[in-house]
Amino acid sequence: MTSIDILRSLTSEPAGFFGQPEAGEIRIGNRADLTILETHDAPAPRDFARIHAVIRGGVQMYPRPPAAGVHPSSR
Repeated sequence: MTSIDILRSLTSEPAGFFGQPEAGEIRIGNRADLTILETHDAPAPRDFARIHAVIRGGVQMYPRPPAAGVHPSSR
């Protein structure tokens, strides 16, 4: 599988299978569910394990943002 095949198998293909056209692609009006990888280039298969951040419903889930008023260095 190519990196593009892997990406489609994790995003647009399941969205289509489950009848969710608003999911699986980055578009205006779609839900804001994103997984952001560490790599800046076309990812190699191993890069899919190097996750920088996860955003679900427009809220950052990983890494978990610090609580309000808590500086990250004080954790």
